[in-house]
Amino acid sequence: MAAKSHSLLSLLLVFVLTGVLTFNSALGSNQVNNTVSNNTVSYTTNKGKKMDKEEQIDLQGSLIHITIRSTIAGSSSGIPFSVTKNSSFLKVYFLKDLNNITIEIFDKFGKIVYYNTINPITGGNLFISSINWNSGEYKISFSNNYGNSIYGSFEM
Repeated sequence: MAAKSHSLLSLLLVFVLTGVLTFNSALGSNQVNNTVSNNTVSYTTNKGKKMDKEEQIDLQGSLIHITIRSTIAGSSSGIPFSVTKNSSFLKVYFLKDLNNITIEIFDKFGKIVYYNTINPITGGNLFISSINWNSGEYKISFSNNYGNSIYGSFEM
């Protein structure tokens, strides 16, 4: 029995490494294809069902002593991450390793709806569920231990 489960595990590993089987932690185990157009990301599952579009969130500020601004994911502005949103979640994609970054999201009344301090790595994603949030304007802030911050506003 142990040999059989070992061979199944090996076969599963081969499928994952060759791309036959893929996983997306935020969207379940279906393979997801994405297309980028005009700062919007559209997702389609491997079953052909169209999913919610992601919109880029405009960010400004700095985590160093240089003021920067970004409206395009992965731009050369110096902002070390990009943030997109759809009706279910916000996705933060980190372009470089960072230490002790505090993320805060406030609703239109100034109430904190999300708070977390993380140490992200290059290429990492953070998915923040927004399913239970009310419609309206939100503010997002990323800050470090030196008092520097990057921030933006968005509508849900």
